[in-house]
Amino acid sequence: MKSKYLSEYIKYSNAFNKNQCKQTIHDLYDLLYKLQQAKKSVADDLVLVNVYSLLGFHQSAYLLFKKHANINNTKDKLRLYKLADKASWHKDDFALKDIRKLKTTLEKVDLCVTDFISQEPSFDNKEFILRKPIVIFNKLLEGENCKLYIDQISDEQKFLQQAITALSLFYDFKEELISYYNQNMQEFSEIFDCELVADEDWYYTLEVYRVCISVYQNRMDITISCGDNLLEDNYLEIEIFDNKIAKMSY
Repeated sequence: MKSKYLSEYIKYSNAFNKNQCKQTIHDLYDLLYKLQQAKKSVADDLVLVNVYSLLGFHQSAYLLFKKHANINNTKDKLRLYKLADKASWHKDDFALKDIRKLKTTLEKVDLCVTDFISQEPSFDNKEFILRKPIVIFNKLLEGENCKLYIDQISDEQKFLQQAITALSLFYDFKEELISYYNQNMQEFSEIFDCELVADEDWYYTLEVYRVCISVYQNRMDITISCGDNLLEDNYLEIEIFDNKIAKMSY
């Protein structure tokens, strides 16, 4: 039996494949939300697999299709292999974003020194993680993905305070990121042969994966690893010194 959502999927996927823009992405997300909330048949699940794949949720597409795939069927077996391959490389990390939800401003998380939890020393460095999530670039980052390393000769208390100041600053770093990107990233337009222009939507669709703060010989350097919607299969590394962007690269 065909899914009652199939006609919508065909309509929206055709429009999306012809023109990937805000409206066609929003239409696919509206269908995604509808399918996720519905009491689904197998046919509905297979439509959802297709929607996941189009939006770039490769891990979700693979796991759902795996539930229904007939491994004795050559077509299913081949598709499962392709989905598994994409899932292993991309997971759901580079999915297209629903900008309507991402523009909601998250509440700032204030930190104090006791929010840094000491870990087992790494080589000659003291290592810390945060005991609670923090908001970076309007994205919620789990505390375990924010790490601070301080060498033995640097002042621990001084740099814990400086880390708090920096992380507070990155709560909203929109103007700085957009300005730096548009002024300094044009070389990547030539490398990847595409136009790369950052705007407000670019900022709100950034994914923040991890923050690494390194203190060595009384100098603090920060690297923030992100994903963006301009080069979706690449990590965007943002290097920061003295609370200013020093370098961006894919």
